[in-house]
Amino acid sequence: MSTSSLRVNVAGIVELTPDVRLFRLESSYGDPLPRFEAGAHIDVRLSSDLVRQYSLCSHPDSDDAYEIAVKREPESRGGSAMMHEQVNVGDALEVSRPRNNFSLNEKAEHHVLLAGGIGITPLLSMARRLGSAGKSFRLEYFARSTDHAAFYEALRQQSEWDVHFHIGLGADATLERLRELL
Repeated sequence: MSTSSLRVNVAGIVELTPDVRLFRLESSYGDPLPRFEAGAHIDVRLSSDLVRQYSLCSHPDSDDAYEIAVKREPESRGGSAMMHEQVNVGDALEVSRPRNNFSLNEKAEHHVLLAGGIGITPLLSMARRLGSAGKSFRLEYFARSTDHAAFYEALRQQSEWDVHFHIGLGADATLERLRELL
């Protein structure tokens, strides 16, 4: 990471599912964090030779904290294991400034957001942006079970959003549903 990296403190950790944790990252200096576009991600430096990218799932108009959701991967090469086992509330981390390779086109008349599992993270940021801007959108969320659907309860309670859950579908049923949607 470069000299333009940011120093943040882990202000909170919430277990969203048995294998997904939400990390709330606040500026170590009390300054507002740089704003970001919906769909952006940050690099998190976990050691001198271990940097991992995580999508921001917080509201892009907020500058008080970044939120990332990290799934503990069984075959982790170190990143998710370290985030789950070694990062604690109060720890300081070095992160990059947000970058976006997955921009949201806000000029569209209607958006269809398709998420699967932990892939919900950048789309949650997009839904938050679209919702606050009064834009038309539909969120389709595929997960193997409600216990493994990060943000399930929060999304279920978003009565003003058009959210549809597809829980426990097999591969063929998922493919068929995607064909119907597209």
